Amino acid sequence: MARDTAADLAAILASSGLELSAGTNLFLGPALEDDDATVPDVSCFVLQTGCAPR
Repeated sequence: MARDTAADLAAILASSGLELSAGTNLFLGPALEDDDATVPDVSCFVLQTGCAPR
């Protein structure tokens, strides 16, 4: 089974003392522009990308 590296990194960031909180100013996935969004102006988005497995 593949690891969810983005979720692992988000968990590390949330527990790092950087004042990041999952769902508040720390999000998994791409940043989306939306006039009705409740995303703070300063936020961290963790996106998993990569290539085909070797």
